[in-house]
Amino acid sequence: MTTVADALEVMTLIVACHHRTAPRMDDREATIATATIWAELFSQYGLELPDLLAGVKRRALGNAEAPEPAEIITAAREYRAQRCQAESRAEREAREDRQDAALEARNHAKLAAITSGFGKAIE
Repeated sequence: MTTVADALEVMTLIVACHHRTAPRMDDREATIATATIWAELFSQYGLELPDLLAGVKRRALGNAEAPEPAEIITAAREYRAQRCQAESRAEREAREDRQDAALEARNHAKLAAITSGFGKAIE
């Protein structure tokens, strides 16, 4: 769930990235009201602060205008999907590495068992 504090942090990043077109934050009541609504919108998609911030930054690279909530949601969801896919890939590679290591350990154990029998046969 996205908190109002999270939404305020997103808004602050937008101000930093888009100082000419960012939402005004000089009226405390309006800022809190905006952050409250944005938090509700972001929460509808289960978005968390790291994905929201990464999405805003990524979007800022190619767009000079400050984003609206729908654009932030789209960018954050795309970032989250790519992050999850990369994490899944890393988990799969780690599992394959563990399987390879286990196979190698079994092969070494078999080889040790075989070669220890040769020693007894020579004696």
